Amino acid sequence: MIRLQQFVFTTLFLLSCTNIQAQNMYTLDGFVQESGSGERIIGASIRHPESQTGMLTNAYGFFSVELPSDTLELEVSFIGYETQKLKLYLDKDSSILIELKSNSTQLYEVEVNGYRQRPQTQILIQKEIESIPALLGEPDAMRAIQNLPGVQGGVEGFSGIHVRGGSPDQNLILLDGAQVYNASHLFGMFSVFNSDIVKSVELTKGNFPARFGGRLSSVLEVNLKEGNNQEFAGGGSIGLISSKFFVEGPIVKEKMSFVFSARRTYFDLLTSILGDDVLPFNYFYDDFNLKLNYRISTKDNLYLSTYTGHDKYGSMNLFAEGGESVEMEWRNITSIIRWNRLYSNRLFGNLSAHYTRYVLTANQLRSGNIDGEDYMLSASNESAIADLGLSYVFDHRINTNHKLNYGLHYLMHHVSPSISQFAESVDNPNLIEASKVNNRILGHEASVFAEDSWRVSHRLSLDLGLHYSVYHTGKVTYDLLQPRFGAMYSLSDVWSLNASYSSMNQYVHMLTNLGFGLPADLWVASTDKIRPQQSHQWTVGTLYRIESLKSDLRLEGYYKTMSDLITYKEGIGYSYRTNWEDLLETGGKGWTYGFELSAERRAGRFSGSANYTLSWSNRQFDAVNNGKAYPYRYDRRHMISVLGSYAFSEKFSLNASWTFMSGQAFTTPLSVIGLSSVYGGTSPYYEYSDRNALRFPNYHRFDIGVQFRKKTSWGERTWSISVYNAYNRINPFYLLPGENEDTGQTELRVYGLFPIIPSFQYSFKF
Repeated sequence: MIRLQQFVFTTLFLLSCTNIQAQNMYTLDGFVQESGSGERIIGASIRHPESQTGMLTNAYGFFSVELPSDTLELEVSFIGYETQKLKLYLDKDSSILIELKSNSTQLYEVEVNGYRQRPQTQILIQKEIESIPALLGEPDAMRAIQNLPGVQGGVEGFSGIHVRGGSPDQNLILLDGAQVYNASHLFGMFSVFNSDIVKSVELTKGNFPARFGGRLSSVLEVNLKEGNNQEFAGGGSIGLISSKFFVEGPIVKEKMSFVFSARRTYFDLLTSILGDDVLPFNYFYDDFNLKLNYRISTKDNLYLSTYTGHDKYGSMNLFAEGGESVEMEWRNITSIIRWNRLYSNRLFGNLSAHYTRYVLTANQLRSGNIDGEDYMLSASNESAIADLGLSYVFDHRINTNHKLNYGLHYLMHHVSPSISQFAESVDNPNLIEASKVNNRILGHEASVFAEDSWRVSHRLSLDLGLHYSVYHTGKVTYDLLQPRFGAMYSLSDVWSLNASYSSMNQYVHMLTNLGFGLPADLWVASTDKIRPQQSHQWTVGTLYRIESLKSDLRLEGYYKTMSDLITYKEGIGYSYRTNWEDLLETGGKGWTYGFELSAERRAGRFSGSANYTLSWSNRQFDAVNNGKAYPYRYDRRHMISVLGSYAFSEKFSLNASWTFMSGQAFTTPLSVIGLSSVYGGTSPYYEYSDRNALRFPNYHRFDIGVQFRKKTSWGERTWSISVYNAYNRINPFYLLPGENEDTGQTELRVYGLFPIIPSFQYSFKF
């Protein structure tokens, strides 16, 4: 069946590339940028209403469109900017630079056009991220993404995402084109993306472009600002737990610019002031971003972007019996250099080389007394993954009906799942040291792709793509052909239908032992024993625009299957003495399906959205749960998010959000049997439920925030005051058994993480 699909898609793709050249047509190409800063705008719409022709700018603000020879009127628009209407006469191939003015009086400018971004893809800009009430006063891109339909966070307060029933490692996260393996600070409560310099965030959860590969569930592209090439500017903020600042400006005016940002938290400073007795832990994180943009000529641009982040945590005597100290440290580094060139008014190329590294180290020391004997146990662990990659990608406008994207990627994965050792002492200095377990994996991943965006008619558009990848490690080689197909049909100017099919694969995987995404998660790669994961996703949807309300209604349904999943064997956690491959169950299957309904308004003083998701997500392994299918841990039947923002004036705005989620699945002991009556021992034996057979209580929370802005002689200052969990709902973070005081029976008690949390942030821009 799959081979038949691949044959059909290949045939359609080749047929679609036929060059049907229209007469008296000329190419208009150029860039769209922000007026006053020169910042290129991603996803701006360029539309010719008369011919119903249009397109969106690419990741570098470039567009190329074929138009008839005549006096033309064009509409150029993007959310947060004033719509630009241009009148020009086209009698030859031409280039143009279009500038849009930022709309400072409203959060959003009305978006009135019929040419929209591809289905299954949503774009958030900086203003949208900052308009959502923030946890502890820190606006966060990943937290904003969690409010989109089909997307959920892990547990209370954490910034990881699960998209359409997938796991966190099934999301390809790109920072300016470089992969990010751990996108979290503070054990997942905040993301590594500094909102001050985030230009846009683009999430694709279906109808995947052929250029993407290596993940099953979604692609999250975070694009940073390029830097003001006209004048120096900057800003910063002071909040409850961290402070940050950024500065940007020209190195050579209109030719070369930079942007730099830094952020740091205060926890370690408070510990040093208050002492270990008050705060029995020590924690800090910091991160830095630097981006350089050099416009070599009107046809050539050079970019350099680098990020580094560092988290360090230490605790002392957290347990009543004995003593324990834990130290954890993890670092992220990403760096990418890109050269893009306009080869002609129809051909745009981007060559990039990038490096990514994530490393975690953990050290634990525990001492205590068992039956009068002192003992000491120490363990150390290091896990790392590093990628070195090269890409060459082309955007090629064939004619008015065909736009090709094609290119190649190469990645070298260097994975070190675990390097560990143990030592223990019982009333004497004799040490027992376990041999180090070295499981380093070197994998080579190469892929080629091609995609045609084919405008079949005024109403019908197709996306036809092929992605072919090869992965080699040790003595094994895997190769996979992944067809992609998308169709959009316009029933009218305000109503369209869409459908898509995507085949995806994944060569790197994350093993999760702890339930809430701590950075102890272990990255591994495919080997001769661990096959690459694969998925097949089908989607259908509709989009309807209500012009009178300036609102969009979306309904989408999806069905996704996954194969060759991995998980830990039952009863197995981390082991520092055993090869990690021996701890796994392989060959797992997964299937997830559901419906997503959303209503969105981006207009005038009021903007907002309401999203509802109904979904199912299941897993099945032959040797887990007696071979029976079971719900995925983050299978939630219902999810609702409602957001609203109202700008009373340029100085004052109010924003609020309400979130509801069905309880997540979990496994628990059903009974306890004393081993003394069975084996003569004293340790208890637990009888467990089926895997994930029980549910946490439902989760819901209301957040509210206000912003007070003021123009000053030097720029602008803003006071942001927010309340997280405003009605103080005790949402379940974990469950522990406890004794009921009235009945004396053991029962599960719900423990929350965050009560009502008021916070503030002072920010400024100059």
